[in-house]
Amino acid sequence: MRALTFALLSTTGLLLASGANAQSVDQAGADALEARVPAILDYLFQNAPDVRYEFGSDIQAVPNGDAYDLTIPQVTIDANGDADIVIPAFAVEVTPQDDGWQRAEWRFPGPIVATNPRNSSDRADIAFTSDDNVIVIAPEYSMAMQADMGLTDFRITVQDEEGTITVDDIELAVDTEPSGAGEHSFDSETFAQLAGFQINIPSEEVLIAVDSLEMGGSSARQRLDLFAALQERVQGLDPESEEFLIGFVDVLRANAGAKWIGDADYEMGLDGLSFTIEDVSGSLGELGVTLAATDLDEPAARLEIAMEASDIGTSDVPPQFAQLIPSRAQLDLVAVDAPIEAFSDRIYGYLGEAPSDAELFGPKGRRAGVGNPVANLQNIDPMEFLGILMSSDVEVLLRDFLVEAPIGYVAAEGTVQPDPQAALQATADLNLQIAGLPEMIAFAQQMGGEAAEGAAFVSVLSAMGRDATDGDGQAVKEFDLELTQSGQVLLNGNDMSAMMGIFQ
Repeated sequence: MRALTFALLSTTGLLLASGANAQSVDQAGADALEARVPAILDYLFQNAPDVRYEFGSDIQAVPNGDAYDLTIPQVTIDANGDADIVIPAFAVEVTPQDDGWQRAEWRFPGPIVATNPRNSSDRADIAFTSDDNVIVIAPEYSMAMQADMGLTDFRITVQDEEGTITVDDIELAVDTEPSGAGEHSFDSETFAQLAGFQINIPSEEVLIAVDSLEMGGSSARQRLDLFAALQERVQGLDPESEEFLIGFVDVLRANAGAKWIGDADYEMGLDGLSFTIEDVSGSLGELGVTLAATDLDEPAARLEIAMEASDIGTSDVPPQFAQLIPSRAQLDLVAVDAPIEAFSDRIYGYLGEAPSDAELFGPKGRRAGVGNPVANLQNIDPMEFLGILMSSDVEVLLRDFLVEAPIGYVAAEGTVQPDPQAALQATADLNLQIAGLPEMIAFAQQMGGEAAEGAAFVSVLSAMGRDATDGDGQAVKEFDLELTQSGQVLLNGNDMSAMMGIFQ
């Protein structure tokens, strides 16, 4: 959804990034707005040459005081002969701001109808209630700086299949402000939500429901001029083509050493998922995911991934295995002092000098990779980057790991740190806590075969564990695992190196 959000905001930016970006409101600006509307559709369908569109009447933009009244007529989209999509006319008020940015206010048009031109009864109706939507665009970046958009009572009805897709509430908000870290540097926050989402296709025995899905992200010290240059360079190119990749690399090389972004994070939260697909059903109470990176514009960065899921359930499990299905899982992993600058400098080094068109696209350049930045990237030596990592001060912290099932749980926390002087190039400390270990061993023994063989090995390890109780008073086995600088693997102080065959 974040990619869809970016596409929506970027596309709206293209509409307003026109001659209408002057503070004055005049006919020249109105003419420029009229010309940008078909350019939007051309941009959206640039990789779908068989898609055609037709407006029901002329596009009109009229100066009105300090704003433009833009009327976009009904448009019919022919999706390669498979569907005719009719979008009703709607109005947009475009107001130039004192800083040169553009403010647009409108309501999404509806209902929208999609029909099969070969079978008029095969159709989908899209109905909703639109909020008063507002977006502010910076034309110099073709990007949304502010946005507040929403739909309620969204419903797609498919006539032939008698299926529906409904969403009670859809929200999207963006807030972008100067970061104070220099020209073109901005801080931004984005939030999107779907509430009351449901897919119901009785003929296929499909029912999927979600109480709430929220996604958000933020960025700090983001260089919007660089991202705008990238968008301009690859506009119109197939994202899967070599030309797109070359354009991407082109912009990287032209801005070698530039700090594109300082901090970035992404969060996703899902509540109340349930599904039934034919005879299989399942549920998920909560799912949360966080990805975060800080100090990306510094020599060393901090990277984090966190995940939590609870109330996991499914019906498609034989009864004897039900006790093994996790009902809760958690992960919190952090890397501190990651050598981000050394990595990026080395990647720029692989890009080499700017190639000529013949070197980029000619047979010799494509075959031999002479001066071709894309080909040069294929020559990256992973061991070189491993060497950078091993000689850095990076430390990986497993702050939380938990997998819990009816039979018991496994929890862990610890640290891993590269050490070029260590026998195994790293040192580590890990604390492991297992509840229900005897039951797990007994279950594996009943399975027989390789599972039973593994259970015998785990039984030996279990004897080395410390008996303890967790915070809830449940009996657990505790294990301290240590990887020493000399290469020893210690389990609760016992040298396990020979048993694990590390030196064999």
